[in-house]
Amino acid sequence: MAGKLITMSKVKQILQLNEQGISQREISRCLQIDRKTVGHYLSKNKGLNLAKEALQSMPDEELESLFKSLFKAGVPCFESNEEYKYFIME
Repeated sequence: MAGKLITMSKVKQILQLNEQGISQREISRCLQIDRKTVGHYLSKNKGLNLAKEALQSMPDEELESLFKSLFKAGVPCFESNEEYKYFIME
């Protein structure tokens, strides 16, 4: 379902599985999340440039605010039409 939000615990699972070498497609199947959403959060994680341990131990609220700060900074994102405009304008 488009535009459906996922929990930060799911985001942590995505990051953890990716660190284990699991493919985006397999992560998508395992967590029942769209493959593009998995890729989206993995690319946003690269923008955070934080150690894996720091992300995994971070409270969900703090992690969510970090991801939201990336969205507000104009980093291209495909979760809503409002954020998609940055990608179109470049």
